[in-house]
Amino acid sequence: MVERSTVGFLFVTLLFLGGCGDRSKLRFSEPAQTGQFALAGKDVLAAKCVSCHKSFSDEERLKRLVKDKAPEETTLFIVSKEGTMPPAGPALTTEELEALRTYLTDLKRAAPAVSGKTIIADRCVSCHRSFGDEERLKRMVKDQEPEETDLYLEAESGNMPPTGPRLTATELKAIRDYLKLFKP
Repeated sequence: MVERSTVGFLFVTLLFLGGCGDRSKLRFSEPAQTGQFALAGKDVLAAKCVSCHKSFSDEERLKRLVKDKAPEETTLFIVSKEGTMPPAGPALTTEELEALRTYLTDLKRAAPAVSGKTIIADRCVSCHRSFGDEERLKRMVKDQEPEETDLYLEAESGNMPPTGPRLTATELKAIRDYLKLFKP
């Protein structure tokens, strides 16, 4: 049971505090994002990233970026959180980072099944045009297992592609499975 002196002290303290300061009605300010709960991650990318990284405006490419990773593990999120990007502007706010994470999470849920043909087209053909020719791929795997081809070995080693993130284990499996289609 609470002692009388403690109750008395609390009562006097409340009276004292209640008598201090402005006695007008309480006013609450509008939240910074009026009419929105949070920023849209897509808008954060458009405002802070796309001017230098045009590919971030392509949702299909972003879906592949987050396909096999947690959004927080993507290079995009990591450099944004560290403040490395954007280099010419202020670091992303906590709200912007949360919007970006939420957007990447939503993209991950909507990510299509990974296709070896698509990966080769997106990540290899810009430099190695012959990889876009299925007849050439047939000749490449004719006398080898897909895992023994230069295309696969270079991708698996991390040497290729030379720019962008390394191919994930799922992407490598998709390439291997795609190359198996050309095996006689």
